[in-house]
Amino acid sequence: MKGFSCYTPYLTLAETDDNYQLIYNLNDPKKVLQRIQLPKDIQQVVKTWITSTLDLFILGMNDQQYVLYLIDLDKFKEDKNDKTKKVQKFKIKKLMSYEKSDDTGTSSNLLDFHVRGSSAKEKVNLNKKIMVFFLHEKGIFYWNENKDNTAVIPVAGPMPGGNKAEIQPNFDRKNDENIYFASRIKKKDDVTQFQFNQIKMHFNEFTIESQFIETEYFEKIASYGYDYAENTLVLLMKSTSRKKGTKRVKILDLDTEENKQILNMKVKNKELIGRPPKVPTVLPCERAYVLQQQHHQD
Repeated sequence: MKGFSCYTPYLTLAETDDNYQLIYNLNDPKKVLQRIQLPKDIQQVVKTWITSTLDLFILGMNDQQYVLYLIDLDKFKEDKNDKTKKVQKFKIKKLMSYEKSDDTGTSSNLLDFHVRGSSAKEKVNLNKKIMVFFLHEKGIFYWNENKDNTAVIPVAGPMPGGNKAEIQPNFDRKNDENIYFASRIKKKDDVTQFQFNQIKMHFNEFTIESQFIETEYFEKIASYGYDYAENTLVLLMKSTSRKKGTKRVKILDLDTEENKQILNMKVKNKELIGRPPKVPTVLPCERAYVLQQQHHQD
């Protein structure tokens, strides 16, 4: 299933065989499933994301480049047959594109992307620009609507001094303006360091802060998960000893500067120990629903 995302009341899904994007409004009294024909430079839809400003961003690709399009989900027009009702009319607009390049790392597989929408449609326009972060296997790249149409800026990836960084395969979202990404840095002495980093988006800029760093001398992080409701980091630790070591679960509070440990205990459940660790996953709809609730509360 390609290009699926949701944000109440909208669902969207890519119909890749015929190069259409399907959009459905749960509140539409006409119950119309709209099919938007995608431009020819999209051979395949990679990801989609609906922001809290009700803008649908479609990230597609072809043989040479990635392309990003925008559909404003707030666009309506009067129904000619019944002017008491309004029907939606969607127009697709190209925002930017960037080349697949071996030199920069943008030719590597794209794993995830995140968009912070513009504040132009809000009642009070705070001049927040569209910000987009592209997570590739070989690094994270950034673009905003003030930048050149084809320019993406690398913000995370290969480290200086010969250290190599391995980016984990997804963003974890606290809300529209705060996301996390994890990386493992292999140092020259073959010691691995796990980092959990936060990207904070401001009006027209962003900052990256390390929220948690663990050097894996005696224990390595077998798996991790992020709880966006409580803003906590859950770690499954495993001994690096050649002998069959024990495992521990650690839960850290990211709202405290020292990452206060909420829980640190050994795991004695044999069924859990014998099962390959899996990163906890959250469906896009669940994440979008939580972001929506937070947006309304703000």
